[in-house]
Amino acid sequence: MGSTALGVDREKQVYFMTIVVSSTFIIPICLVLILYHLRLFESFMMQNREDRLLPFMVISLFYALFTYVLAVSNTAQNFSLLFVVIAGMTASIILVTLITYFWKISAHSTGMGGVTAVLSLLYYKFSMTFPFTPVLISIILLGTLMSARLHLGAHSPAQVWLGALLGFVVNLAVGLIYL
Repeated sequence: MGSTALGVDREKQVYFMTIVVSSTFIIPICLVLILYHLRLFESFMMQNREDRLLPFMVISLFYALFTYVLAVSNTAQNFSLLFVVIAGMTASIILVTLITYFWKISAHSTGMGGVTAVLSLLYYKFSMTFPFTPVLISIILLGTLMSARLHLGAHSPAQVWLGALLGFVVNLAVGLIYL
């Protein structure tokens, strides 16, 4: 097996990405589906703050466990950028969960704010090799997503703006610490 630009052979990359997708998407979604079928929350729309708490706690737990395993393994050294993204996502979802105990914040805006922060940081650190276009696209997508959440009546302007700000600041801070 030849190594790739990351210095890790393709088989290990596929194995690692399978674990990432399983731990951060497939398993949490399956658990949320189980919680829904057990009628532990009313709607997938999660319009009520109370409906969001249990699913967010489950997702936070899985992200935290995965981030911990990644941090204590050698894998994080070979995939440092991915670790930064996962750690930022974990910190963001934990904070969204904690805030949700008191107030409804836009998790969608938080996530897209995080994407914008990571791409902005990559551009800042590697502007000679990393193009500005992904940053610009992420800003446009963030604005579009925030507008859609407002248009659907899912959130107030404060909820989408503070969600975007939370995601951006948390992911920028994690990126500055680890990159």
